[in-house]
Order: sequence, then structure tokens, then C-alpha cells
Amino acid sequence: VCVYFVFFLLCFVAARNQICDALCTHEGCWGPGPNMCFSCQFFIRQQQCVKACNVLEGEPREFVEENRCLQCDSECQPQNKSQTCSGPVCALAFSCPLNLFDCICLVSLVYILDH
Repeated sequence: VCVYFVFFLLCFVAARNQICDALCTHEGCWGPGPNMCFSCQFFIRQQQCVKACNVLEGEPREFVEENRCLQCDSECQPQNKSQTCSGPVCALAFSCPLNLFDCICLVSLVYILDH
């Protein structure tokens, strides 16, 4: 009986946002911490609320879909202070290596695959 009361009390307090992380919305949480929110105020990375995604800097580089931070493909080369990818697959403009010949080959391959 005591266990149920403690669980009820924890849910009651969480629902009133008295122990919820600042990254949770007004909807409440299951308990303390950014991974216990019912929904996130800004973005969600895997199961944890975050203030921002790693779009322009940070590792791993990400793109945003709705309010979710999703990881760029490992083949995407991180761009300094610029978007590395715009989806799960590298966009042509984001993925060209430093070697111009490789970039031209990549452009040709993408063109062939698309047509």
C-alpha cells in the first residue's frame, strides 16, 4: 500500500511541475530530469529533451525533423558553422569531400542514380 501511495504522490507532484526539468512543457513529467518529460519544450534527442540540436556545431551533427534531433549520416563531412545535412542522407552540397575529383565523381553518380 505504501508503494502505491509513494508512486501516486510522485505522479501528483510531477503533474504539478514541482520536480520537472525546465526543458519539459507545462504538460508535466514522470519525475526529475530531461528524460522524464511527457513532452519537450524545445527539441528531443532520442529520449531526452534538449534546448538545441547539433545543426551548426557539436557532435554528432544533426538535422531537425519536426522537433526531433536526428543524426546525420556518418558519411557527411561536418561543416564549420554551417548545416552538415538536411536529412538522413547527405545532400550533395553538404557531402562533397575536399578533393574536387571525388566531388565531380559524386555529382556524376548522384545524377546517374536520379535519372
